[in-house]
Amino acid sequence: MKPTRKHYENYLNKTGLDLSEEEFIIGGKMRSNKAKYGKYLRKYSPIDFEVGYQEYCRKHTKQY
Repeated sequence: MKPTRKHYENYLNKTGLDLSEEEFIIGGKMRSNKAKYGKYLRKYSPIDFEVGYQEYCRKHTKQY
């Protein structure tokens, strides 16, 4: 079974806590809440979110 986009968003929210400040410029604007990295990426940079999601699915589909 393939992971959902919501699952991927939650994964990004968790990993966002370890990212540097430069990685929080999403959609041309500074997004400072690290706990919402996945939400911001999905909303303000949907192409990057989708590319990352497809890669995440390729790596994690076998686990489900």
